[in-house]
Amino acid sequence: MDEQQAWRVIAAQRVAIADLLDGLTAEQWAAPSLCAGWTVTDVAGHLAAVLRPAPAGAMVSAALRARGRLHGMIDLLSREAAAEYGTRSAAMLRDEAGNTALPRLTNWRNILFDTQIHAQDIARPLELELPMDTAAAAQGAERIWRVGHLFGARKRFAGMRFAATDVDWSAGDGPVVRGPIADLLLVLSGRPAGLSGLDGAGVPLAVARLGVTG
Repeated sequence: MDEQQAWRVIAAQRVAIADLLDGLTAEQWAAPSLCAGWTVTDVAGHLAAVLRPAPAGAMVSAALRARGRLHGMIDLLSREAAAEYGTRSAAMLRDEAGNTALPRLTNWRNILFDTQIHAQDIARPLELELPMDTAAAAQGAERIWRVGHLFGARKRFAGMRFAATDVDWSAGDGPVVRGPIADLLLVLSGRPAGLSGLDGAGVPLAVARLGVTG
């Protein structure tokens, strides 16, 4: 999937997210998402913030407050965006679905999987369905697997093999974990919610590596 194709998938996913958000109650907007520590509102704010990249000064300020931690900086900026936009995030995602702005420190490949993963962060805890483009999800899984600093997936799941059942994608060596690419993408990004759709001899290992207990 090249850059132009990726932006088309991103645009379609943004519209789908907006449609889903439009149907939520106030309680659902305030519900916890799959993204640890974030509500649905926070995730929607993060997605909307991508459309309006923070200026350099705001990023420096957030980085200082986060003591140089990238994820901490993203957390601060996303929460601030969520507080500013609130439920307007839905309209922003729909109205600016084709926006190709890129925040500093990222690229279109990351925006592609980020949009798809965060769509599930919103939908799944609310027991709603939001389809994922399988080709884009496979590209995202490959990137997460190969680029160590993103989620540390290859290190976390060393000695295991992941294989999609709905698209041609696999990675790793060892006991297999198989299932839909959407569920694999969630697990590779550290989200235990994806485990329910998977099977294979490697699933108990994946459960342990994600620190799931009980």
